[in-house]
Amino acid sequence: MPSTERLAFHLIVAGFCGALFSFTTIAMAGDRRVVTEPVLPKAICTELAPIPDLPNGPLDGGDQKRIQAALSACPAGAAVRLEADANKDRFVSGPLTIPAGVVLWIDKGATLAATTDPRAYDRGKGRCGTIGPKGNGCAPFIAMENASHASLVGDGEIDGQGDKLIEGKRETWWQLARRAQTENGSQNAPRLIQVNGGEDVTFYRLALRNAANFHLFLNGVRGATIWGIRINTPASARNTDGIDPASSTDVTIAESYISTGDDNIAIKGGSAGPTAHVTIVGNHLYAGHGMSIGSETQSGVSDVLITNMTLDGTTNGLRIKSDRSRGGLVRNIDFENVCLRNTRAPLVLDTTYDATATGMLLPVYSSITLRNIQGTGGPLVVRGVDALHSVGLLLDNVDFGDASHWQVTYAALLVARGGVTPAVPGIAAAAASGIDCSGRWVPFPSTQVQPLQPLQQPIERAPPAETIRRASTLTVGPTATFPTIQLAVDAARPGDRIRILPGTYREVVHLRQPDLLLEGTGSSPADVVVIYNHVASASGGTHNTATVFAEGDGDRLRNMTIVNSYHQEHPNRTSDIQAVALYASGDLQTFEDLHLVSYQDTLYAGSRGCDASGKCAPARQLYDNVEIDGAVDVIFGDAKAYFDHAHLRGLARPAVTFTAQRRARLDQDSSFVFSNCDVTTDPSVRMVSLGRPWGAYATVAFIGCHIDAPVLPHRFTEWPGTKRLTTTAIFSEDGSAVSGAGLSEHEPNERLLCPQEAARLSTATGYFGSPAIPTTANCR
Repeated sequence: MPSTERLAFHLIVAGFCGALFSFTTIAMAGDRRVVTEPVLPKAICTELAPIPDLPNGPLDGGDQKRIQAALSACPAGAAVRLEADANKDRFVSGPLTIPAGVVLWIDKGATLAATTDPRAYDRGKGRCGTIGPKGNGCAPFIAMENASHASLVGDGEIDGQGDKLIEGKRETWWQLARRAQTENGSQNAPRLIQVNGGEDVTFYRLALRNAANFHLFLNGVRGATIWGIRINTPASARNTDGIDPASSTDVTIAESYISTGDDNIAIKGGSAGPTAHVTIVGNHLYAGHGMSIGSETQSGVSDVLITNMTLDGTTNGLRIKSDRSRGGLVRNIDFENVCLRNTRAPLVLDTTYDATATGMLLPVYSSITLRNIQGTGGPLVVRGVDALHSVGLLLDNVDFGDASHWQVTYAALLVARGGVTPAVPGIAAAAASGIDCSGRWVPFPSTQVQPLQPLQQPIERAPPAETIRRASTLTVGPTATFPTIQLAVDAARPGDRIRILPGTYREVVHLRQPDLLLEGTGSSPADVVVIYNHVASASGGTHNTATVFAEGDGDRLRNMTIVNSYHQEHPNRTSDIQAVALYASGDLQTFEDLHLVSYQDTLYAGSRGCDASGKCAPARQLYDNVEIDGAVDVIFGDAKAYFDHAHLRGLARPAVTFTAQRRARLDQDSSFVFSNCDVTTDPSVRMVSLGRPWGAYATVAFIGCHIDAPVLPHRFTEWPGTKRLTTTAIFSEDGSAVSGAGLSEHEPNERLLCPQEAARLSTATGYFGSPAIPTTANCR
């Protein structure tokens, strides 16, 4: 049995016992850019001060006319600076548009206020300031339209005046929003800042307050840096989201303070396109609805890193929300080093945000990770749509306190070695130790936050908190901090993340620290290639030949290609050519979206061995969406390894053998299981064996795979000079679809899985939750 003190995989469903465990990613989590703290501009094209008693109606022009004229005339790379003087510190303006490359700088002491006259924002149909079936009748106060490299910066503030009476009416913008709620309509109110399209926009150090609607909304933006922003609006102000990235990529929100009346941050993937590669780091959330993803997810949200965050008094804590009217795939979301207190619902992963919604846009949440989380009491909601659309969630050192309680349906949960508190019903796992949050709580700042020192400090080296070491992100690349992967690995500590920029890295990499994340930053594994050419005959044995050694417990590798190129460089050699691409020997390791390439012994999926008493080191490993190329004993070792949606590709050779499993003892929890895999070969291959028993009790199962290869009728072959296949080894193939070969009836020596057992092994949760394959039962 696996040690329940270290790991528990479990599936929790309602009325179904065979849900799919969804834990798939295609790229790195977080912004792919190397982001540094912005600086205030040096070039100023115009400086403006307030003019006392200047008329500011929509027909007067006033501040709007002169600010817009200055922005339109300013050359790219320069700034229009608004300054306070001894007589006045407030500009009142109608809508403004910042052109591409131009900076609007609101200096310390100056306030840019939005006019309360709805005519200034009206889109031409007279709907701004009214309630109707649609809520898009107002232009935003500040707009960027395809304004690449535009910026909004400074130590001043922008006041949306949502608390003031709408001109010509007897209610404020916020009262209009609340009345719309009671009348089941939509308020037409202006957003404070909206960005549509463009690349590399920046928002730095400003205070935003009292927005009539959303404060900062990004739509279709490619590259945005939001750093040191303070948003302060009452909790009662409806629909005043803080920062909403929608249909955008490569976004960083850093070192900001947000207190508002709706979602503090909400990442959306609506009909305009997906949102991906978002980093949210070092932020403090106060009043509001918390750190949210959704509710619009129909185009997808992926590759999000949320780290080093505090939530102090939010109604919800960490939340993903959607429903079948606007749902889609939300995947590869990492919440790390988060402190929560005084939250009503600390964790909500809900696919029924509107329980009355109808439609077929089903929400699916997969590869959601919570690591190093400290919270307080309240409901912990994890709710999938149904058994085929379950929530895939990993919990590692997650402590919400014993006063919290789980509400879980249709979810595949993985509890890693850090444990979880409170215990999830039905899961035996260690209690979490939590993290120390005592030094991380800070009041909402009354004055402008000082910049980090030095000003251009990379975000991957943000200073640690006093009472808890924050995980660092280290970047590898020709122009990055670390030119080689090994240099970054040597500098890393447990829990760190190593980002590898696209390129080819010719080196050998040893990961010995536990809990490291090594991930390529490209759009596919082909963008980051790690390659070397060691071979057994020249290296002292097969186990010394790997290009990448993953030896630390809890290590994770994502989105890269790992190659041992020895055979490519010596294609005519036919003996002593063992050359490993990836050598994985740790426990609780995950490998996602990898392409592994060699010829003989491509992947070692194994343990650190067994001691003199026969006790073997645990080696539980999950391989998700990996491609593995080779010809001889392509995957070998004694790990307890689960391969979900793997593609095994046989290279040119008359005969190909895919596995050589080495379970040495009957009581060793060791096996290889391939679920939903593809098996293909080069056209020159004439014969394929799915595996041969390297160890006396070798255990291998192929379940629900698609085999397009000339597999031997009896599927598996004997290890030379032994009779393991016919005596002690346990080999199974069940439910595979075959093309290009015709499998015979199962051989007498082949272990046939019972239906219930095959269903259990078809999910990672079922596989890791108990010994892999019983040695006695045999359904024939």
